[in-house]
Amino acid sequence: LNSYTLPKSQYITLEITAQPSTSAGGSSFTNTATITASDNYDPNTSNNSQSVSVTPDTIDLSLSKSVDNATPTEGGSVVFTLTLDNNDASYTATGIQVTDLLPAGLTYVSDTAPAPTTYNSATGIWDIGSVGPMNNVSMTLTASTLFGSAGTTYTNTAAISAADQFDNDTSNNSASVDVIPTAAANLTILKSADKATVDPGETITYTLVIQNSGAGIATGVEVYDVLSPYVDMILDFDTGTPPVEAFDFDAQTSGLTLGAPTYTYSGPDIVRWDINMGGSFAAGSQFTLQFKVQVK
Repeated sequence: LNSYTLPKSQYITLEITAQPSTSAGGSSFTNTATITASDNYDPNTSNNSQSVSVTPDTIDLSLSKSVDNATPTEGGSVVFTLTLDNNDASYTATGIQVTDLLPAGLTYVSDTAPAPTTYNSATGIWDIGSVGPMNNVSMTLTASTLFGSAGTTYTNTAAISAADQFDNDTSNNSASVDVIPTAAANLTILKSADKATVDPGETITYTLVIQNSGAGIATGVEVYDVLSPYVDMILDFDTGTPPVEAFDFDAQTSGLTLGAPTYTYSGPDIVRWDINMGGSFAAGSQFTLQFKVQVK
């Protein structure tokens, strides 16, 4: 400090700002200031120095991220889970913010940031506030993928962007996951009858052609039909006597197998049938189902 002339009964203040090193957490530091020179005699030197001690608090915050489905069907949704941990056993971390802005190609749908934390989808900032020693907080972030995005890699990165305390290990302050959408299936169904006009007592054969014209496979395929109240379903496709095989199934190149049909009745009449197909429905393939009814 340069020399200074201080009038009687006056004082001067000096402020010095210091930053503890990132390895200083838990250590006590004593800073002493001393009057080392004066042109005048000082009859009381017992108050010519003053000390203060500080113990910097340091923390170790870590961030982890996961996704429920890294290969969603294009146009579908994914759910990211983000967890912030305070790994310090003594100190509460305050002023914490995490930035997780979705990349272009992923569209924000919703989040579950727990109160009192908040998430701003426009800025990507998850404002957490404080987390106690050896505690954590989590949120989920749901996003949708775009149609036509199959094969594109989307990297979603989150990072701790603010905290009041020094973090003694910043290597775990960010986390990323990749999402690569897969091609979607596109299922269509065409239904036809072997007769355009019928009389009571006559039989109609219905043919269903189900196609997958998309670039992706389909699983969990279910086919159902609600019958007209003016027909009775014939439960044996070949002989007309129940109940053996009500359907004629041609898998063709679909890769599917015929599941066991279930029937919904209204009194003695079948009003609907359902079939869950087994296997995966290959892209660009089709299968056919046929069944018969008798006009009442």
